[in-house]
Amino acid sequence: MKKLALLILTSLFVVAWGASDKEAPRGAWLQDGLKWTQAPPDINPHLRSAQAAILFFGEDHKFAIIYCTVGRETKKYMTISNGDPRGVYRGEWTANQSSISVTYRLEEATILQKGQTLPGPMQRATVKISQGSVMTFEAKTFRRAVALDKSASEAVYGVRQSSRNLGGQKDKPSVKSEEATPTTR
Repeated sequence: MKKLALLILTSLFVVAWGASDKEAPRGAWLQDGLKWTQAPPDINPHLRSAQAAILFFGEDHKFAIIYCTVGRETKKYMTISNGDPRGVYRGEWTANQSSISVTYRLEEATILQKGQTLPGPMQRATVKISQGSVMTFEAKTFRRAVALDKSASEAVYGVRQSSRNLGGQKDKPSVKSEEATPTTR
C-alpha cells in the first residue's frame, strides 16, 4: 500500500511539474513604453528604432536579457540590430505558480562600463506573470513579441542554432557573419 501511495504521489508531482513548465512563457518579450525614433528619409522612411530590453525564454530553460537597439517597419518586420551596441545576460529559468525564477550573468557586451568584467557575477531575480500576457521584471513591463523570436534566439544561441531552441523547424545552416558572432563570452 505504501508503494502504491508513493507511486501516485510521484506521478502527481511529475504531472504538476510538467504542467507549470508547459505553461511557462517562451520566446522574446519586449519592454513596454519604448520611444521609437524615425530613421532619416534617405535611409528608410519607414524604419523606426528604439533602445530596448528583451527577455528571452528558451524551451531548454535558457534565459537571457538582451539590451539592444530594435528596428521595425510596421506590419513588415521587427528585429534586433546587429550593428549597434548591446549587452547580453545569459542564464536559466524555472517556472513557478505565477512567476519565473531566473539566474543570469553578463556574458557579452559591446561596451563594458567601468568596473565590469566578463563574465559578470551571477544574479538571481523573479519575473512576475500577470494574466499570461504581461510580465514584470526590474519594475518594467514586457509583452510577447513573436516577431523578435528569431533575432533574440540568435543573440542567445548563435545563428546556426536559433530555430531548434524555440520548437520551430530547423533553418538551413548559414554562415556566421562577423556581426552575428559575439565578440566576448
